Amino acid sequence: MLASRAAAGSIRLWAAAATALAAAAAADVLTEFLSNTGLLGGGAVRDVHQEAVVPVALLAAIVLLSLALAVALGARRASGFSSAPRSHSEAFCLAAGTFVATLAVVSLMEGYETRFGGAGAFDARAVFLVHAPAALAACAAVATLVNRLVAFSLRAALAAGRAVAHVLVRAIPAGSASGIASAAAAAAFGMRTLRREFLLALRARGLRAPPSRRPYSLQPHS
Repeated sequence: MLASRAAAGSIRLWAAAATALAAAAAADVLTEFLSNTGLLGGGAVRDVHQEAVVPVALLAAIVLLSLALAVALGARRASGFSSAPRSHSEAFCLAAGTFVATLAVVSLMEGYETRFGGAGAFDARAVFLVHAPAALAACAAVATLVNRLVAFSLRAALAAGRAVAHVLVRAIPAGSASGIASAAAAAAFGMRTLRREFLLALRARGLRAPPSRRPYSLQPHS
């Protein structure tokens, strides 16, 4: 029971990490697009640098695919697994942690993009500072949407893993496992017998034959 709870908690943490990465990439693109088109008002520098979006989105996809594969492979042991938190307090802590992680990833992205001429995360005219309310709302909304997509993907992976395991169990006859084990045991016993006979033959080659006794001669000695 404790092991299954720990596994479920680990899955939720990795799902939160994938959510934060994907939400940061999407929120960064959305906020800067709205700012550059003037829909959020003026005051912010025009930011057209998106060099960090593709690496972060790719990392989010890798984390999500790896997590979905792990859930699918462990579907037979994941009895009663649910991607939803067990209590309201756990749900609040998980949502707050995901939101803070999303903001942290956005800050790292903006800091990385300064190398290519973009505005830094803490620049006075940066989009995420000038339009902070809109940026925070975009992060919260996108993170909520991405979280639903991640939860759906994990439930789909769990259902697919259980379906594949069920098909494999039905496809393999019940006596196949015992038959394979018996054949393996018989083969191992035969190899041991063959090896013993071979060793005996090698030892026999090293033995010398006993001296032959010549028959007494019937002729009288001269």
